[in-house]
Amino acid sequence: MLSGPRAFREDQADALGRPQIKTLSLHDHHYLGPDGLPQRHRVIHVIESLADGVDRVPYRADTNALTIEVGQGFSGLAGPLYQPVADVFVVDMLLAKPLAAGETATLEYSSSFRYQAPPPPEFRRIVQSFAENLDIRVEFHPARLPGSVVWAVWDGIDGPIIEQENVTLDSQFAVHRYLRLAEQTAVGFHWEWSP
Repeated sequence: MLSGPRAFREDQADALGRPQIKTLSLHDHHYLGPDGLPQRHRVIHVIESLADGVDRVPYRADTNALTIEVGQGFSGLAGPLYQPVADVFVVDMLLAKPLAAGETATLEYSSSFRYQAPPPPEFRRIVQSFAENLDIRVEFHPARLPGSVVWAVWDGIDGPIIEQENVTLDSQFAVHRYLRLAEQTAVGFHWEWSP
């Protein structure tokens, strides 16, 4: 279990609203292209509704340079991206059917990116309340491999790294970390490019 100091500042959390779902399982698979830029991101997300009538799930990102594709469990997007707080862009993804309290759904969605300038060399998962069975994987293209990679815990979305551990790439040029439970934290991988 990893319990962090915070995911968002109190004012940011208030602006984002109270979570309507509980995460039972979350698989984040992030892929970088031969230029070292994020290319695509695939998510498999099992949720449980915390209230009656939950009909959407917010997709949050630190950029608006993306295209979101919804798959299993969704009927579409609820509208364009909006920005409730600085550095956080959100689009609501409409569920295939509204959920009653305690009802579960398995969701699949992905995004592709079109950055104009390189973003920070990292992938972070922000856990606003808590997430069970959190699986994070980052795969690098063999044409652009990092010199070093660390598993990191940040002091919230806008804070510095407060814990880190060196990790090594596997035979698929990827790093991976599984957490049984994470709450109020920002976790992921940070890397340095080889010269």
